[in-house]
Amino acid sequence: MRKSLETELAAARTVAARVGLGDTQPQILKLAHHTTVRLSPAAVVARIQSAGNFDSDQSSPARELTVASYLASRGAPTVRPASNVDAGPHLENGCTITLWEFVVGRSANTDADALIGARALHLVHEALNGIPSELPSFTVAFDSCERILFSQTEARMLNSSDRAFLQALYAELREKLSHHQLNCRPLHGDAHLGNVLITASGAIWMDLDDVCSGPLEWDVATLPSGAWSEFDGIDRDLTRLLADLRSLCVSVWCWADFERNAEVREAANHHLEELKARFSQRARLV
Repeated sequence: MRKSLETELAAARTVAARVGLGDTQPQILKLAHHTTVRLSPAAVVARIQSAGNFDSDQSSPARELTVASYLASRGAPTVRPASNVDAGPHLENGCTITLWEFVVGRSANTDADALIGARALHLVHEALNGIPSELPSFTVAFDSCERILFSQTEARMLNSSDRAFLQALYAELREKLSHHQLNCRPLHGDAHLGNVLITASGAIWMDLDDVCSGPLEWDVATLPSGAWSEFDGIDRDLTRLLADLRSLCVSVWCWADFERNAEVREAANHHLEELKARFSQRARLV
């Protein structure tokens, strides 16, 4: 079970003091599966994990740091582990904390930002080629989603009819996926624009804990469709199918973490309603 936000922030301050950053004030940057804060006034960011990662059980803070260090060595446009202090992972009061260099940037909000992000993602993909560590399959996301969706103790705020709809749709989409031939390669694994910062020097990709092996279409599917043309040779039918599967997974993960905050609740409902609208006949039959 996830620790309270107050516990997570206190743990981050303790770790900051332990590594020599002194007395810091955590400034929340992002509340998702991880809590991400800047340890002000230091130019250091803490990523705090105090519960299982819903979208990739095989990921770990230590692995994320390893991947990030490899990408940094290749000059990829990605966030860097902290270099002036021990990046971790640090364990404190049930929280696992990693430390990162603070990047000055803004959210990706426009079509132009999406294109900049897509072009930077190309560079991330190129840098990931030849990574020496074995990467998990992108399908661990589906395994996580399936475990939650078919559990009687997970995602309790999801009503029975909506759960049945998602279960049936999940089975249908997985069946369709089984008929596609997949050409797998290293991927970012969670390449939506919420994981991009637009800086003075271009786009920087964050949240590297889901780096995996899978078809290029898995990363492309999470980008706005206007950016798909930046990737040559993709199978657009497969991309649309993976976009639907990703949307289903995100909805399920958010229902499992429904009490996290208003943003998570909004995402849970948004993705569910989008899927109902796209697959309205199945929704009526359930």
